[in-house]
Amino acid sequence: MIRHFEDSDTGGFFLSADDGETVLIRHKDSYDGAIPCGNSVAVHSLTVLGRLLERPDFEEAAKRCAAAHSGIMNGQPIALTHMVAGLETLQAAPTSVTIVGPREAPETLALLDTASKAYHPGLIVRFLQTDTERPDTTDYESELGKRNAVAGAWLCRDYHCEPPTDDPQRLMTMLT
Repeated sequence: MIRHFEDSDTGGFFLSADDGETVLIRHKDSYDGAIPCGNSVAVHSLTVLGRLLERPDFEEAAKRCAAAHSGIMNGQPIALTHMVAGLETLQAAPTSVTIVGPREAPETLALLDTASKAYHPGLIVRFLQTDTERPDTTDYESELGKRNAVAGAWLCRDYHCEPPTDDPQRLMTMLT
């Protein structure tokens, strides 16, 4: 997407690829209606993917796109509401919670439920299922074994992780 759709001259993303069908004008949309425009979706998606996949280049592309639309967001933020929300996520410290445990275990489900109920814009929730076969054991699973816990949650803010918890109440406190 970045390689073929990004406008390297003025920022943002075109609706057509540079290696696609020849068009007279490569259009870029800059207005969120009932459906967010492609550039707004790009800012949000690149931010989330950048954090999930630990790809800072994706976040940088999101920043370039938002910067290209900063005039509109400053003057008429209602025109790009989805992009403004994506920008809020982009500017917030990366926060993620990794929940580890058997898929149907009540302990796992309680932690997943807690993470989904907490209001935390930009929170990335990862789930590692432990009741599937894998060639090796993860560090998360080893830590669960040491703690004699069925499931656990690891919360990280701005790339600093707190000690894990297996208590849903504690997880909610950590998230707020």
